[in-house]
Parts: sequence; C-alpha cells; structure tokens
Amino acid sequence: MLHSSHMSAPERQEQRKTGIPRILTIGGQSTSTLRHRLERVMTLHESIMMANSGFTTLPEPTQIELENLPLTSLGFTTRATIGEVLKRAGSRGLDPVPAEAALYLPSAYETQPMDEQLTMGMEPIPGIFDFLRVFTLVHRPNGLRLASTWAAPVDSWSPESEFVFSKRK
Repeated sequence: MLHSSHMSAPERQEQRKTGIPRILTIGGQSTSTLRHRLERVMTLHESIMMANSGFTTLPEPTQIELENLPLTSLGFTTRATIGEVLKRAGSRGLDPVPAEAALYLPSAYETQPMDEQLTMGMEPIPGIFDFLRVFTLVHRPNGLRLASTWAAPVDSWSPESEFVFSKRK
C-alpha cells in the first residue's frame, strides 16, 4: 500500500498546510444515521465497529481541533504499536481523536491526495471477531474510503505512517 511517505519532505509539509481540516465539527448525529450516510464508502468491518458499545457519538455538535503528522514527528524511528503511539502523542499535547471523527472526515477532506492513508490516533474498538481495530481514511482510484486496520497490542506502524490526533484544549 502506498502512503504519503513516497512524497518528499517539502511536499508532505505543504500537504499538511492544506490537508485535513484543522477544525472539525462532530456529534449531533446518531450512529445509525452516520452508518446510513457512509454505507457506500465503508465495509462490513467498519459497520461492526460502529455497532460495538465502544463506539459512541456526541449528542450535540462539537468542534475539535485536529493535527495530522507522521510518526517520525513524534520521534519514532522504528515501528510503533497503537499504545506507544497514543502514549507519545499524549506527552506532546495530543489526545486520541474521538472515533466518530473518522466518520466526518470523508466529507470534510474531499481533496485528500490519491493513495494517502490517514490512521486515526484513537482508542481501538473491537470489530469483526472482536479483533481490535482503528479507523483509517484512504483515497483510492474508486474514491475516498472509510476503512479500518488491525490495532491489537502487537500490531505496529512504520515511522512514516500518518496519524490524526485531537489537539488538547
């Protein structure tokens, strides 16, 4: 799978300047409403994650501030697990992004570059067969996709992997 790591450092920096929205409004919609709205851009894996009690939505619209960056920006030089990523991000003023933010990003980030994959820096949620997963947003030739990937304690990401976090208020 291609990641934005194939771009030069200045290209990645420019992408971050114009990339994901810095302020995202989430909440105010039920899980069933969100699932129905996104059913054409997700698979059974994501639908099962949304049905899990670990997936929640905010009752009222709320603005959150987002930050996306490669794991190298958090100081990683080797592969890191989701636990290591969230701990390091937390020490740098970044909180796990609410899982529901991933469901609002496809419509808020329609200019996502082809083949870019953004992993949500979120607490993992059980998916199919109760395997822990996190949401990802990826742009493929057939369009923007809300996807997910394994996030068990032993699963890891390369230092070039791009993650999305919520800035601490």
